[in-house]
Amino acid sequence: MKKIIAYSLCISAIVLLFADRFLSAQSASDESLNHYITDEDMKALSEKKRPFSLRYGAWLTPLYLDEIEGSSRIAMTQSTFRAWLDAGPWQNISCYLRVMDKYQGVFVKNELGDAGESIDDSKNTFDLELGFFRYATDNNIFKIEAGRRYFSVGSGLVMNGRGDGGEMNLFTPIADISVLFAYTGFLNKNENPYNLSERDISDGAKRIFTGGVLEKHFGNQTLYFFSIVEIDFADDDDPSVKTQYDAEYYAMGLRGYLGGYANYYSEFVYETGTSYKLNSTDERNINAIALNCGLDIYLSLPTLPILSFQYAFGSGDRDRGSYTSPNANTNSDDNGFMYFGTFHGGYGLRPALANLHVIRAGFSLSPFWNSTTPALKRITFIGKYSYYLKYYASGVINAGEAPLEDRDVGHGIDLALKWGAFYDLVLFINYGLFLPGSAYSSDNNNPRNFIMAGANIVF
Repeated sequence: MKKIIAYSLCISAIVLLFADRFLSAQSASDESLNHYITDEDMKALSEKKRPFSLRYGAWLTPLYLDEIEGSSRIAMTQSTFRAWLDAGPWQNISCYLRVMDKYQGVFVKNELGDAGESIDDSKNTFDLELGFFRYATDNNIFKIEAGRRYFSVGSGLVMNGRGDGGEMNLFTPIADISVLFAYTGFLNKNENPYNLSERDISDGAKRIFTGGVLEKHFGNQTLYFFSIVEIDFADDDDPSVKTQYDAEYYAMGLRGYLGGYANYYSEFVYETGTSYKLNSTDERNINAIALNCGLDIYLSLPTLPILSFQYAFGSGDRDRGSYTSPNANTNSDDNGFMYFGTFHGGYGLRPALANLHVIRAGFSLSPFWNSTTPALKRITFIGKYSYYLKYYASGVINAGEAPLEDRDVGHGIDLALKWGAFYDLVLFINYGLFLPGSAYSSDNNNPRNFIMAGANIVF
């Protein structure tokens, strides 16, 4: 408890120096399922409330996913239904609730060419996804939200997910300031995005996040700083092995628009804290960095093309065996960057941003941009190419992939089609291909194919 209080006081003090305004809604990108969700419920929260207002709605997202690697295949379906309610009994106070019911079924898991194994591995999860109160002053200078909500900071790399807690925002002509506190231990363990260790997965990740944000707007540009402290309450059964991962993140970023024809973002993150050596109680210092930046250029040409560029980097170790486990470091300081947010680096590989350089370039087109039929105008094609390069050739990536002492991880291609057939119906299909490079051994360098198709139906 003393440690929590000390960290909270520390963060409250430095909030005047570090921050980015935390967003209450989910982040969206062309590789995130959230991109295909009409988030009208979240948009409604930013509007000025009238007394005794009541809004409600729902949406359904059925999905089909198929992944093939060499001769192995796994296919599954997933249907997620969400219903939301936003009630404002008074002008400055509102209450928001959202429930989720998710059904997931794995129906094929086999070796291609064999009879294989058709399995019945279905499960259904019902959960209170969001539920919080919101208060804002008449002039919207001060806002506070408390309950179960989304917390996102900066580009969403460090933190981007649900938690139980609260956030305060102060908007001034000089700068915007935010402070947050979130606990993850009450989340459904099957829907908890903060799992690192086996203890997290079996018992639910019990972590506290507290931090502060400062952002300054000038013109169409925003400069921001943020600091996040993560405290791990994993209770290890074996006293000879510790898995706690306590991290502190300090970051700065710049985002904005360039002449109305381009937008950009750039974020640098420094991570410190403590972790433990593999299968021991030996404590290690964390000393890691990450960089995430991108540029989108809008061209005034037929089909309304958009060119996109992205570069991301996460530091790593020569001796670390995995970047999905908190205690995989075997020697010296822990230089592997680990985070609790989201990074979209391609469907085929789905890389963790650690011991890795990611270089991406792509485009999007609206082929029927000048059609007189609204439904045709809402068809979009997206394509991206990715190249992956290890930072330390002798290290690994993800959960132990690319073990050979070579920096060439491989190439990726992502293709997507999105069609807003109606205002309340969106259809989409994504395809990802990863071609392993020379860092993979000959018996583990099969191409990976990923397909995700589905719809988003708004009620």
